[in-house]
Amino acid sequence: MQERSRKARRAGTSPAAITPNTEDQTELVLARSIGAFALLLIALALPDLLQGGGNRMGVDYVVFVVLIPVLTVATMVPKKRGNLRRLFAGAVAWMILLGFLLWHLGVIGNGLSPDARPWSWGIAGAGVGLAAVARNNKMAVGYGLLFSVLVFIIPVLPAGTSRQWADSWQDSLLTIAMTLVIVAPIWALRVAVRAQDRAAVDAVEKFAGAARLEAMSLERARLDALTHDIVLSTLIVASQASSQEVADAARVAAVAALAQLEAVAHDDGTSDGGSVTLDEWLGRLAGAVAGSAVVVEAPGEGKPVPASIPVTVARALNQSAAEAVRNAAKHAPGAGIRLSVHFPGHQPAGGELAHVVVEVEDSGPGFDVDAIPLERMGVKVSIIERMHGAGGSAQIISTPETGTLVRLQWRQGRGGHGPEDQ
Repeated sequence: MQERSRKARRAGTSPAAITPNTEDQTELVLARSIGAFALLLIALALPDLLQGGGNRMGVDYVVFVVLIPVLTVATMVPKKRGNLRRLFAGAVAWMILLGFLLWHLGVIGNGLSPDARPWSWGIAGAGVGLAAVARNNKMAVGYGLLFSVLVFIIPVLPAGTSRQWADSWQDSLLTIAMTLVIVAPIWALRVAVRAQDRAAVDAVEKFAGAARLEAMSLERARLDALTHDIVLSTLIVASQASSQEVADAARVAAVAALAQLEAVAHDDGTSDGGSVTLDEWLGRLAGAVAGSAVVVEAPGEGKPVPASIPVTVARALNQSAAEAVRNAAKHAPGAGIRLSVHFPGHQPAGGELAHVVVEVEDSGPGFDVDAIPLERMGVKVSIIERMHGAGGSAQIISTPETGTLVRLQWRQGRGGHGPEDQ
């Protein structure tokens, strides 16, 4: 278990801010597709890039034959490190533009040879795409316009004196058109993805708000029932008292009932008035997951355990555990599912619970925690947010090879947040 925990990807133990990952996934797909496109353009341009080089292996040839293709492939590899991916893409884009300029200035290659052909302007498409990956759409447009200017002024550069202006401005216009063709769909895709993420965030926030309203409604109903069952019934008895002794007793009972109502109104879920016995909670927990093929492991007989658990904590643990079991049954069909209850550290035997951990573990294929879509509210809202609302925490540990572990925990006086509570 400890070995797996060290290798696993972890979901935050506190209710994380709602952070969509659709945009990150889209950027990864763009980087890989544009990287493949860039490699193709670079391969097509190599004959022009290396024209007249013979067997010479200068720095410029090493850069364009080795370094640029390697960095382009590196742009396609990082899955999690977006900054590294953007760094590689930007480096390749500026190497391409700088190489184009230096060749026509006669600094590298054989641009000053009488039979040299102008450096391939078509490679600008690779640079524009990589510039979009490296920064943003505006950066890619600016890069394409700059490349178009360089293509246009080739006739005034040392290696382009034989170039005709008619050919130069046509190639410049084609470079601008190619820039627009590349950037426009990327721009539209990014706008659509951001709009989708905003809509998903709004949906999750509305869902969480509805859940909070439901919890408040249930709490009001509980207070209303308590008012009716305890306070009003006591006051009715007092109003119908037939003797002074009965009236005095009813008055004392009414004062006690009002005090109890005040305590419940300010109950934080840890008072005796908001507790259930441990046996009752474990029974309800078993009932909450009874519809699934899950093995429930509770503390063994003879082990000192507390006698009660706060109602709000019991409810959050049961609902979160049931959601975790349902997820395991849905996404890992046929895999073994185990639910275990632990009471770490010192527990006051016969008193109220101090620390509890509930674990739901399956032997399924596992998944990448960071890739959970925002719309999967069963994990981010129904488990993590629900436990946080009760002052606890939820931790999801999973790898594609070792199954999934959902750890729910609560500690009296603190939320159980952070590694120290594991």
